[in-house]
Amino acid sequence: MSFLAKNKVTAENYHRITKLITANTDEINELEKSLPQLQEKLKMSADTFEFAEKVAMGTWVQSIINEEKRVQQAKYYVQNGLRNANSSQSEDDEITEVIRETLKR
Repeated sequence: MSFLAKNKVTAENYHRITKLITANTDEINELEKSLPQLQEKLKMSADTFEFAEKVAMGTWVQSIINEEKRVQQAKYYVQNGLRNANSSQSEDDEITEVIRETLKR
């Protein structure tokens, strides 16, 4: 009784507490239903942030350059992986420069 008196728990307050618990339970259930949507938004935000971080650090652009360079260099490779006589380091440098100029536009 002293605990109830100390915390001002009366019969009226007690009934309010049970109504609040019921209301909070309903609210929790509604939030649980919306949780998958919020998780999907969070995942999209994380993916966007990761992409932006790559762009900011320059690794994304560099990866595009490297991929395009690989595609362009494929013209100069024979099936055993060796370059043919028509390719050179200056051509590699030229390909890289063309790709960089294209990306600046």
